[in-house]
This record gives sequence, structure tokens and C-alpha cells, in this order.
Amino acid sequence: MWGGMQEDYLYILENKVAGYEGEHRELITAAPDILRLLNDLLGYEGLTREHRQHITAAIAYFVSPYDVLSEPVFGYMGYIDDLYLASYTLRRVLDDLPVDVVAGFWKGDGNLRSVVDEVYDTSSRLLGSKVGEILVYVGLE
Repeated sequence: MWGGMQEDYLYILENKVAGYEGEHRELITAAPDILRLLNDLLGYEGLTREHRQHITAAIAYFVSPYDVLSEPVFGYMGYIDDLYLASYTLRRVLDDLPVDVVAGFWKGDGNLRSVVDEVYDTSSRLLGSKVGEILVYVGLE
């Protein structure tokens, strides 16, 4: 389902985080796989309109250079808010759809539900009160 600008962004993201060895490495390096999952899920006909809206918002937030924690300002830590919104969205999707259907789109390492929950828990903890700001920013609250 990837093509054009999205493929370029994913390629850049993969290359940027591949060599990252800093703080919260496992969280940051999961970004390309999570972004790919969101995009690939849009090809699933069983998504509700609400799921599509949330997924589209999460993808748009991911690629936006200026958000609550923008990458140009915060560097690698700027991906944490992107990962929060992505995992928030994926938890909603996983709560509503069979896990095996969603997992069929997962190209990353590890158990999908465990990865999503770990990304959500860690990013939520790191962001603290900013989680509400993120949801308001994209219109989900």
C-alpha cells in the first residue's frame, strides 16, 4: 500500500532510527514498524469509519514535522508523541477487531499486542500530561 511520498518518509524514518543507540532505544526503533502497520491497516475493508479516521490522524501526526514534540526541536525524543498517538489508535483497533486480523498486517518483531501495550505504557509515562494535548491537537478529544 506504500507508494510515493509515504514510501520516501518510511525509508527516511527507517534509516534515521536504525542506528539510534540512545535513551528509549526500543521505543524509538519501533517507529517504522508501527507506522507501516497503520498504513497497511488502511487496506483492510473491515475497518470502521472511526478506525479509519483515527488511523489517518495518527499517520498525519507521524509525518507532521511540527507537533507537540517536534523532531526538529526534540530530535529522536520527538517520536515519542507520534508513537503515543499511534499506540493509542492501535489499542482501540485491537479492542474492536480480532487480534489475528490486525496481526496479519504486522511486519515487526514480537507479539503485536505486547509491543503496542509497551509503546503505549512507556510513551504515556514519558509524556505525562501532554497526552491530552496530543489528543486535542488531532481532534480526538
